[in-house]
Amino acid sequence: MFRNLGVSPPRRWQSLPQVRRLWGVANVCVLWYNKIVMNATITQTNTEKIPQFVTPFLWSYDISALDLERDKKRIVINVLNFGTKEATDWLFSVYSKDEIRKIVAESLYGEWSKKSLHYWRFVLGISAELKTARF
Repeated sequence: MFRNLGVSPPRRWQSLPQVRRLWGVANVCVLWYNKIVMNATITQTNTEKIPQFVTPFLWSYDISALDLERDKKRIVINVLNFGTKEATDWLFSVYSKDEIRKIVAESLYGEWSKKSLHYWRFVLGISAELKTARF
């Protein structure tokens, strides 16, 4: 009964009916989550792949796990910070200029090298207001 999750409550609790009932509900919830939510996540991932020439700029991330829509902030910031002309051309072909402008405008100052941030703010026509805190 307690094997579905891979863990079980302490032995002294296993004989209590309340724990058995709750643990069964937990198993059902985990099974529902795995079936519905994880399958939906897998089927909703973007079919486009990140090209090989962009992967060096996302060195600390698992490229196969990145999604172009879900992780666009990280992809945009890293490519604009460290990318080559080829990588930035690809970036502007995948995301609209308005999306990129919004990401640059809303990102934190610490996520950028100083030169890259000022350059891309100038190119995209964003005011020089800096956002230095998260809150």
